[in-house]
Amino acid sequence: MSRQIVMVVMLVGMLFSLSVVGGGNKAEQEGVFPVEAKLYGLDISSNQIIFTVMSHGCTRAEHFSLVLLKDTPITLGVSRVKRDLCRRRAMPMSVTLSFSRLPDTVMNRLKRGDGFCLANQLYSLPKQLK
Repeated sequence: MSRQIVMVVMLVGMLFSLSVVGGGNKAEQEGVFPVEAKLYGLDISSNQIIFTVMSHGCTRAEHFSLVLLKDTPITLGVSRVKRDLCRRRAMPMSVTLSFSRLPDTVMNRLKRGDGFCLANQLYSLPKQLK
């Protein structure tokens, strides 16, 4: 009987730790990358995009990719290509990506002033982090 209780407690503990550490969306929790980045803020200049994501302490700009999803109209997406494996409490973090990572044809159109759409959805920060 006590062995069964210990097993149940261990199982509940493992499930709880996965839910606390997981964060992100379902694909990210399952380790399928790249995934659409969950953005909490956005600022765009003529040569870069600055966005806010949740970080557990190890998030870096290299963990994200700016992807051309559609050519006409220009539709871009921010993808997370690597998981943040740290275990600190989630905090908002700004990440900067340069448009220079895009193909030259797209860069030239953006320099000419062509607009673009961003496919990522924007989310509100959780109340405890505001």
